[in-house]
Amino acid sequence: MHLTVTIRYFYKPLLSLLFFLSAGSQVLLAQQEPARDLPAEKTVLFADKTFYLAGEIIWFTAHLSGSPASTRSKVAYVELLNNQGKAVLQAKILMSDNWGKGSFYLPLTLPTGVYTLLAYTASQQITGPETFFKKRIEIVNTLVRPVQGSDSVQTDQGTTAAETGEVADAAALLRIETNKETYSAREKIEINISPSTGLDKNQLIKGTLSVHYRPHEEVNRNGFTDFVVNASSESVRAGITPEYDGHVVTAKVISNWNQQPASGVNCVLSVPSAIPFGFYTGVSDSEGIVKFNIKGYFGNGQVLLKAFPDKNPSSYTFEIVSPFADSAHKPYFTGKIRLNDIDSAELIRRSIAMQAGNIYFQKELNNFSAPPVKDSFPFFGKAEYSYYLDDYKRFSTMEEVLREYVRNITVSLRNGKLRMSIVDEKNLRTYDDGILVMIDGVPITDYNNIFNYDPHKVKKLQVVPLLFLAGQHAFPGVVSLETYNATFDAFDIDNSVSVFEYDGFQLQRDFFSPSPKERDNLRIPDYRTTLLWTQGVDITANRKYSAEAFASDFSGTYLVQFQGILANGEPVRVEKTIEIKGK
Repeated sequence: MHLTVTIRYFYKPLLSLLFFLSAGSQVLLAQQEPARDLPAEKTVLFADKTFYLAGEIIWFTAHLSGSPASTRSKVAYVELLNNQGKAVLQAKILMSDNWGKGSFYLPLTLPTGVYTLLAYTASQQITGPETFFKKRIEIVNTLVRPVQGSDSVQTDQGTTAAETGEVADAAALLRIETNKETYSAREKIEINISPSTGLDKNQLIKGTLSVHYRPHEEVNRNGFTDFVVNASSESVRAGITPEYDGHVVTAKVISNWNQQPASGVNCVLSVPSAIPFGFYTGVSDSEGIVKFNIKGYFGNGQVLLKAFPDKNPSSYTFEIVSPFADSAHKPYFTGKIRLNDIDSAELIRRSIAMQAGNIYFQKELNNFSAPPVKDSFPFFGKAEYSYYLDDYKRFSTMEEVLREYVRNITVSLRNGKLRMSIVDEKNLRTYDDGILVMIDGVPITDYNNIFNYDPHKVKKLQVVPLLFLAGQHAFPGVVSLETYNATFDAFDIDNSVSVFEYDGFQLQRDFFSPSPKERDNLRIPDYRTTLLWTQGVDITANRKYSAEAFASDFSGTYLVQFQGILANGEPVRVEKTIEIKGK
């Protein structure tokens, strides 16, 4: 975790520093205190179907309940496990107001089999795997011949049993109405979800609405239920930090001298691709563990770690600790799929639909977006001086850039080496040691090596010529360089940086529905089998919900389904079938 304070009028440095260090210590203690008295947090995962083909997309929504709002997790972990409990897909889902949404594209390399959608939070890892949410799904790879066999369910203890769970009957609370019972290809489907007389006037039901093709394989499946909400456990696993205010990245610091965990090492974690770039500080504990609470990081990318400030940063090696539950604590379903000759003919038709969609709508099915950035300022806030280098004459060296137009920076030659100084005009002081100089949020150990960096890579340069506190250290000023690619590449001037591939929160895939122009173009086939998937459906006794979808060319029975949560955390479901007479 980190705490940063910019001192712009630093009249009482000792008092301010003591206060800062005290506050930082309290944050670290609170972060690492085992959460043994946590209220039971529950995760429920809604998915659009229970039967998929490799090459299709799983759309899902996560919901948290149980614990008080102030201690509810901001991150949900969702995994797709095969029938041996191995994760084949993983995602970190940002939770907002107890809800989060995501998707998994199912690779064409996935074998046919029974799979498990697993969802949990860091708090649930503390209370134990008994509290994880798990949902059984089936996936068929139509490019290979499916295996025959019987179904069973394997728990984390290795026993075989049928999974059970209760889903509240929402028929007394809600009803789904459509403008028709049967639709032609590409016809508009109008949907209304209305409260029934059994819904209390003060009761709110929130959830998701979907319209998807319902093959006969999905009907009357025995031995499992769609929703399984497990009871909480009192067991505690050490080393997990609840995530109440962002995602906690955990790393281990190893001394290169004796290959043992190194304690008391000041560390920095940087996230160049985050908006704004991330800069986080921490100190390793007695077991060499250091933790950082990061925010605003979405999609695939890298995190960079180094010991800083340290005279010998290359003396340490870092290891990233996976935030996902270890394999020994993941409950999962096992078994084989039962298919017959009728299934085979249907799967061929559906396989053609899947392949057509991936060919004709590949771009539309792979549009992703991140939530709007609430604060675009980096950790040091708004800099006193900012320079977009394209607005000025482009020089060939950093020396010329800093000399010619960057205020509060002076350049001198000492003992044959260029040195940078920063001028604090408000306090009439000049500092030539200890300046925090960064490239894309990565601090440079010997910041005077910045003169060897190519200025043509730099998009923006910012200067904070004031005393700045970061972690447990005070810097007389900050000089920040941001590159066009937002990717740290200055290893030739600082090779003490460790780079790790590390995914941030999952980017949200935009649900695709053809535009009017695309629907009118009959030469392009529309074989979608999921016609609608939307989150944020709110229904009360005085408010109904309306939505619309468009039928595809793929004929068959479709399920209009609402999946939601009552105020007490109980999952509910109501559904209606319609027919589409496609081409």
